[in-house]
Amino acid sequence: MKAGRKPVPLETVEAIRHFYEENSNQLPDKKLVSKKSLKPRHVMDVTISNLYKEYTKQFPDKPVCCSAFYKLRPKHVRYKSQAKYVGCLCEYCENVQLKIDAVNHVKPGTIKDAYSLVSLSMCSKPSQAKYNLPACITRTCTECGVENLNNILLDLNDSQQVTWKRWDLIESVCYKKEAKTVKKRSLVERSGTVKELIAELKEEIEPFAEHLFNKDWQHKQECDLKEKLNANEVLAIYDFAENFKCAYQREVQSAYYSHDSATVHPIVTYYKCNECTKLVTESCVIISDDLVHDYHLVNKFQQIVTSHLTEVRGITLETFYRFSDGCSAQYKSKGPISDISYAMEDYGFNIIHNYSGTRHGKGPSDGESGVIKRHASDAIKAGSVIINNPKALFKYLKENVEKGSDEGNCCSPFRRSIHFVASQDVDRERQDREISTVPGTRKLHSIMNVSGGIVATRNLSCFCDGCLRGIGECVNGMYVKIWKQVDLGGKCSTNDKRVKSKKANANTIHVDVAQHPDKAADVSSNSDTANQSELAVDVASENLMDKTQLDDIKANDFVAVKFAEMIKNGKPCVYMAMVTDVHENCQIQLKFMRRVQSCFYDFTSERQATHPSSDIIKIMTEPSIEQVNRRSYLYRYDDKEIDVLSYQFEMR
Repeated sequence: MKAGRKPVPLETVEAIRHFYEENSNQLPDKKLVSKKSLKPRHVMDVTISNLYKEYTKQFPDKPVCCSAFYKLRPKHVRYKSQAKYVGCLCEYCENVQLKIDAVNHVKPGTIKDAYSLVSLSMCSKPSQAKYNLPACITRTCTECGVENLNNILLDLNDSQQVTWKRWDLIESVCYKKEAKTVKKRSLVERSGTVKELIAELKEEIEPFAEHLFNKDWQHKQECDLKEKLNANEVLAIYDFAENFKCAYQREVQSAYYSHDSATVHPIVTYYKCNECTKLVTESCVIISDDLVHDYHLVNKFQQIVTSHLTEVRGITLETFYRFSDGCSAQYKSKGPISDISYAMEDYGFNIIHNYSGTRHGKGPSDGESGVIKRHASDAIKAGSVIINNPKALFKYLKENVEKGSDEGNCCSPFRRSIHFVASQDVDRERQDREISTVPGTRKLHSIMNVSGGIVATRNLSCFCDGCLRGIGECVNGMYVKIWKQVDLGGKCSTNDKRVKSKKANANTIHVDVAQHPDKAADVSSNSDTANQSELAVDVASENLMDKTQLDDIKANDFVAVKFAEMIKNGKPCVYMAMVTDVHENCQIQLKFMRRVQSCFYDFTSERQATHPSSDIIKIMTEPSIEQVNRRSYLYRYDDKEIDVLSYQFEMR
């Protein structure tokens, strides 16, 4: 230490290291886990100079010079440029960054990064404010916009030829039993003039300000909540890891195609110790032989974690805060939202589920999955254990990786518990949880239970004292809207309409018309036709297509087919189908599809029927084909089209 230079206090050193970890993304790759410390790799998504500026704002009472801040960066936290391989990145951010790189190649130093580019397209931030005004973020401000970027792009030669890259959907031929054209997300190279590059960049920057704001806001709320937890509250981060492949150190050739896989789902929880009230971090790692990653499995995981925290850790739960990404199959669709609404009935406490910004769901659960897999892989390579199935993986982790309280201390800062869920213990026959789609689900970032079948939704999370403890009003009302109560039956939250909806459901006979199209006409005779007709009159009478459009229907078109005789939740049922043939007498031969998730459908069997053209309510945009695994594909319809139909019809 040089004369006159004071050492950095230990408390400041710990704060800086923690700040680095909080403001970087954890990677799930087991190969990047440190061999010595067994800590997951972190990658910063902003420059270290910007990170230092943010540190000085958040910790004015713990000052440190810039060079010391750089030197105190933990070894497992890397710059973005130091990352050799990073997967699961946000396609929106990457496409913008690729165009910035192309612009800087034409004229070096034109644009610093994506944040500076977005900042230049908006008005200046108000004094002492962390974020821009909402009107600027949502592009409703008349004083700013993407045209402001012209000021920094004036010196570029519009006619100069340039090449840039972007992630885009491209068609490719997949050879299985037969040749099939599918769409895959791939990195493609494009070429054109600088003017075309800038036009494309402006188009992507238009909604990008709100994208970055949502990402930063949700992350900030998660960090704030962690510091404000009470003794009867728990914060949990949910995320599925990539399945663990059970392999051998030395295996025979014929065993290559017989490997078992195990579901790995770390749930990183934060709670206060019952004795010393210090914040404890516990990773509840759940291993399962059930490979169907759906909301039914997540519901079972919630039961396991609840039982562990209440019975083993002795926590009296009143509020359970959850954070996750926006995967529709697991966390963010009508099934998971229905489970949230029944939190008090199922568990005896409230659940507030919060969602990270779109494509920015990386968190501590990803780091834990990498650590767990590294432990198991190292043991397999050493030949000290045989892990050939999910149960063997659970047994090894339970004996070697689980961490409890340190001896002599009431708690340790980090715990790890291992749990197992068998596939036969997962209940997927839960018809009582079937609800209508919540309008605008994709734009919601916070959902809270009210009672069975009713939730409250919010555009963003907020954990200020007003929202969290009821002390005064919400200080973020400029950005965060008030809670909106939603009846999951598709009706307004009034007793009269809810009773009417339940009565209609009780009188409805459910028939799978795709499997039994001949029974569709018999439904009305076996049910309360008068009640159903009253409920269906508003939507059944609407003509979504005129005769000209009906005449344009041809083979291989994808259409939405209405069954007015079948009523559920007060709405006629609608099925998706593909036109196989068009007859002269206005009869259309259809091949029906099965709904797998919110916007995903498939052809699981030859279910066909003939319908009059008047039953066709909409010609759908041709769905994209997405590969699930080596043997199966799903058809994904446009989210907006499905949402519009869901307002009026019961999607099947």
